[in-house]
Amino acid sequence: LKKWNGADLTNWPVPIVPQSAGSQPPDEKRRGLESPVIGDFDGNGAIEVVYALLDGTLRGLKATGAAMAGFPRAGVSGARVTPSVTPLAGSGALSLVSAGFMEQIERFDTIVDTVTTAPSMTLSIQSLPGSDSADRLFWPAFQTSSARQGVVTEGVQMSTADSPVETQTFMIYPNPATGSVIHARVTLNAQARVVVEIYNFEGERAFGQEFGANAGGLIDTPFDQTIDVSALKSGVYFLRMEIESSGGTENLVKPFAIRR
Repeated sequence: LKKWNGADLTNWPVPIVPQSAGSQPPDEKRRGLESPVIGDFDGNGAIEVVYALLDGTLRGLKATGAAMAGFPRAGVSGARVTPSVTPLAGSGALSLVSAGFMEQIERFDTIVDTVTTAPSMTLSIQSLPGSDSADRLFWPAFQTSSARQGVVTEGVQMSTADSPVETQTFMIYPNPATGSVIHARVTLNAQARVVVEIYNFEGERAFGQEFGANAGGLIDTPFDQTIDVSALKSGVYFLRMEIESSGGTENLVKPFAIRR
């Protein structure tokens, strides 16, 4: 917090230490800068500051730099938006609302030891005992960008892919096959149409089917198709995979063996 002339208030700045860090020193790593909610939350005529850290810690500080009563407290991890303080119950008492994102495990791939996750948003609503009015919240929802997410972050390079298909990941397993099925697998970075065909050593087509793959267009998404080969005799075969995507068409061919 600063005075009107730009000078720091006494005891400010206050080191930011996530609750999960315990007694560890302040985090010196590159990080986002969480936006605060500033106002007179308890009606005592003094300024208080409330903000959320990415680990879910909710910090509340007085203008003196001391902690507000009841803070720090646990909130929602992965906070990406400014907390809001508003009288939700209609009684005039204020509630602290914060939201965060977490990754839930969606699928575990034992073939290449990878985990697929999906984002999930969590909302936290907590009471502020002793609060009595929203009129004193003169900075209730500071937002710092056109996206209005209320977080200042350093530039982050988003994950991108050089090709829609990771051709080096193309594999057939088990190989040789001794059972009734094989798997044809490749990693996709875009939505694709995949045609899988099997030919015998004489060039005769023994199997053919078309599949839709990676409908969400996510990077590092495995296409792993089970194929029934119970009707095929022992011998050497060739599996051809034609992959049509926004980047064009890829044709991949690998031999595999069936041993009865």
